Amino acid sequence: VVVSPVAMVLMILHWNKMFVYFVPSFGFYCYSKMMEFWENRFEHEGTEVIENEEIMNSGGVWCLKVKKETVESPGQYVKISIPSLPISAIKPSHPYTISSPPSSPHLRILYRHNPSP
Repeated sequence: VVVSPVAMVLMILHWNKMFVYFVPSFGFYCYSKMMEFWENRFEHEGTEVIENEEIMNSGGVWCLKVKKETVESPGQYVKISIPSLPISAIKPSHPYTISSPPSSPHLRILYRHNPSP
């Protein structure tokens, strides 16, 4: 919080030298946000949810099983959005880790959901 305003002042004072570093970074940031917007806006075909169950004695960890549409491997991340679940259960912009073996016909995604009392 304190460093950010100081960094902005230093960038303004040294604009001619900082320009070489700032423009590519800012351009990449804008490009990545534009691609994220494109994916969220136009590529929502969806997939079939097979099962959503709580893992017993796990402290609120749930397993979401969905139909595998593409080839993914364990450790990769997916972003999910499920309108029928409460917003507190699934955070739409959070990346979730795939925890299913490559040979499985389904993707298993683990997430923690602690409902408020």
